[in-house]
Amino acid sequence: MSFLLVESGPRKGSRIEIPTEGSVTLGSDPARAGALLDEPLAAPVHCVVGNAKGGGLGVKDLGTENGTYVNNRRVVASKLVPGDKVQIGGTILTLFDSAPAAKEADAFVGAELGGYRILEHLGRGGMGTVYRALQVSLDRVVALKVLSRDRTSDPAFVERFLREARAAAALSHPNLVAVYDAGSERGLSFYSMEFMEGGTVEDRILQAGKIPLLEGLRILRDAARALLFAEEKRIVHRDVKPGNLMVDAHGITKLADLGLAAEMEEVDRREGIFGTPHFISPEQARGEGVDARSDLYSFGASAYRILTGQTPFSGKTTREILRAQLKDEPPSPRATEPSIPPEVEGVVLRCLRKAPAERFATAREILEALEPVIDRLEGKRAGGLSPLWLVAAGLLVAGAGLGLLYWKPWEKRTVVVTVPGAAPSTTAAGEEVDRLRREGAEKDARLAYLEISSDLPEASRAGALEALATRFSGTEYGERAKREGRAIRETLAARAAAAEERSRRAETALADARSAAAAALRAERFAEAAARAANAPGIGEFSSDPSFTGRFDELLGEIERAASEHVAQAQAQADAKVKAGDFEGAGAAFDALRAAFDPLEGVPPSLRSSFEGHARLAADGRKEVEASRARARREALASDRATAHRVLFAPDAVPSRLLAFRFAPAREAVEKARDEAATAPYRRYLEEAALDLAAADRAFALFLSRAQAGSLKPDTLLDPVSGKAGRIVGVDPASGITVEVLVRGQTARSVLRWDRFDRPERLAELFFPRGELSPAEALDGASLVLLVGIALEAKALLPGLLGIRSDGGGARAAEAAPAVGENVFRLARDWLDRAEKAGPDPEVSARAAALRAKVEREEQAARALNAALAALTARRHDEAASRLEEFRASARGSLLLGHLTDGSAPPVDEER
Repeated sequence: MSFLLVESGPRKGSRIEIPTEGSVTLGSDPARAGALLDEPLAAPVHCVVGNAKGGGLGVKDLGTENGTYVNNRRVVASKLVPGDKVQIGGTILTLFDSAPAAKEADAFVGAELGGYRILEHLGRGGMGTVYRALQVSLDRVVALKVLSRDRTSDPAFVERFLREARAAAALSHPNLVAVYDAGSERGLSFYSMEFMEGGTVEDRILQAGKIPLLEGLRILRDAARALLFAEEKRIVHRDVKPGNLMVDAHGITKLADLGLAAEMEEVDRREGIFGTPHFISPEQARGEGVDARSDLYSFGASAYRILTGQTPFSGKTTREILRAQLKDEPPSPRATEPSIPPEVEGVVLRCLRKAPAERFATAREILEALEPVIDRLEGKRAGGLSPLWLVAAGLLVAGAGLGLLYWKPWEKRTVVVTVPGAAPSTTAAGEEVDRLRREGAEKDARLAYLEISSDLPEASRAGALEALATRFSGTEYGERAKREGRAIRETLAARAAAAEERSRRAETALADARSAAAAALRAERFAEAAARAANAPGIGEFSSDPSFTGRFDELLGEIERAASEHVAQAQAQADAKVKAGDFEGAGAAFDALRAAFDPLEGVPPSLRSSFEGHARLAADGRKEVEASRARARREALASDRATAHRVLFAPDAVPSRLLAFRFAPAREAVEKARDEAATAPYRRYLEEAALDLAAADRAFALFLSRAQAGSLKPDTLLDPVSGKAGRIVGVDPASGITVEVLVRGQTARSVLRWDRFDRPERLAELFFPRGELSPAEALDGASLVLLVGIALEAKALLPGLLGIRSDGGGARAAEAAPAVGENVFRLARDWLDRAEKAGPDPEVSARAAALRAKVEREEQAARALNAALAALTARRHDEAASRLEEFRASARGSLLLGHLTDGSAPPVDEER
């Protein structure tokens, strides 16, 4: 029995058995799905896996929005072989055949490979299987990754596997999973790496939910140290996530798969999207170049997941998740988990900023922000604040003076200056007060200006500057705030106008794209529709605009959904036509389906893979139709062959009527079989037999008519039993011929039954030409003699041939008939000669030529049979058996072979 092994997701390691007969439905609804998937992107009933048409296993998507993928290609329906990977959202399932899988497990566990003793199967990855193993030379437990056997035939894939090992082995850091060794043995490639007993952080979250605050911060500190090392090596990981953070036996967190990353220079040249949707950075989602700040975004998304148990963005489909990554702001982590300190929330949210320039510039800044919080939490856990720290704090407060507690630089102050020994000068004092007030106001304005954060949104900053300008009107910083606020407002207005104009152009571009695709979409030319939409005027201007690309993706999604629905309908229609036997219609349906996705030039990359799959499905469907057509034709030919042989040569069918001279019923039976025949070769074959029987019926009718009229010349007949000659004086189609003979001078009459003419020589005595005949009548007579004569020969031979395996049976048969068909062919040629001597009639000549060819074919068959019987008479049994086989091979289509065999060999060319 085959099964699917869940390789990722919450149900990792579980098996889904596939019934030997029938199928299993996969989905997220426990009431409707036979196999439950804890997968947010899975539909309630997502796909069916089971027995496919034509044998083997297959998978069929049930019209889901997120789709079903086989080996990274989206499919509507696909055949499956062991080793294929079926992906639904983030869940990957591998198909296994249980017997080979068990055999392979038995072969590996306990065995040694390249100096490693394999102890336990741990799981499967994208390229191979991971085992817990013992490195014998160092007595060290490691994780051993072995490339799958079905991959070793691809040299490029093996090279990629070893390149991953070499890249990872070149990196060494306390917070990276270490790679020890790589090699090949017995046709297998492998590498060993550090065994992480604690598993992945994602496994921990799936089991227990969010991770406690201090433990989570320690995990993030270790991850940040690994990323700092990657920055120093100028390597971008591009897939930072909890599933790639692993914990060793000492609780240290290490980053895995850094060896899969490319250097920054190479990343900028690589196209496409790499990463996991929940943790991917916006620039990765857009397929743009990435640097270390993209890893910091993924770090922030991982931190959000670790500290809250949730991901910052969610959605029902991958497209929805990516769209949220591009345009939505993440919810506050503290709203989900209030225990998170504000400064930690600030780190997480800054990492998750959309623009790389607004994030941390380096992982070192993250470490500098997190380490004080970790130190503080660890200090509290150790028993509170240190007494020495409290003493130092007290001294600092005392030294500053109590007046410091009341200093409020933002409040206006009035200062009165008194000169000892002199009366206060009202004017001078007033001027001094005004000067001091102005100075205080300038200072207050400057402080207020500096308190306006540059990180505020522009509209909020403009409002704050305008409020400051009103409050501190006339001051230097008040005027400065007024100018800056006005400039921001002007910039915002210009930007709004530009955005409005850009939005108008975007709407026009979208409308043009939809219009460009509409006609092709109505005509069900989906590749053309997608290409026209992607190349519509103005589309290129907005290729980096997330808002526009999201809406354009919706248009492409409509085309893709219409294409998938069309594929499902076309496949269902083609299947119905095949079932009804309309193979031409089914083939045309698949040809039209393939044309709907050809050519693929200009189709956007997001649709190309699925369209290629649809075109391949159409091509495979066309092949299946041709296979079904060939199978149906073979079955129809076999059925017609059996029917033709049964009607023409079974003893209780036509032969029994021939030997009783009942030609009309024989013809009717053959014509009925002809009308019911499903194939052209056997319709022609039975039609020709019906014409021969009609000719024999006419000849017999002519004989009866002349016998009753007394016009037979000669009218004498030798009694086959008594051997006496008599004159034919009457005939009855049912009972026989009345003959008048002279016995001892007296005239007597007797009735000769038709069954007395049961040997070819007796048939020749009855049906030699009697009187003048037209050419057509002579040909009819030849047909009668040939049909009945061969049937008589076969009837005489068949018992002896059936006894060939018994001692002497075949020899007796051969001795009884040493020259099969001799009398029949002589009489038939006599009739033919009479027809051809009558004159040059093109129609008669053509019919005579065809009938003579039949006689020659029967003679050839008789000669081959006579040679076999001669060998049998001489008891050369091996030669007899060989010649009988030659007779079967060379006499195809002859009446003689038809009467003597079971009809397994086709009597006609069935390909015509």
